[in-house]
Amino acid sequence: EYSCSRYRPAAAARHTRDTGNKCLYCENFITTSNTEDSPYIGLCRLFSVRSFDGRNKNACSKFAKKPELRSG
Repeated sequence: EYSCSRYRPAAAARHTRDTGNKCLYCENFITTSNTEDSPYIGLCRLFSVRSFDGRNKNACSKFAKKPELRSG
């Protein structure tokens, strides 16, 4: 098998499904339920029309991690 001597695999370019990210942690996931019984129910602002549990669904290729909240 031939490979170019200049080829370097990108270490940072990993597919989101390999990392186990869930929709709940994506900035495109909007929480629609304000009750304590189901705080993880919401929808994706890019693809979804129906609400779903963000903990159970794997993130898509458009995954963008939510910015962390800083107190201070």
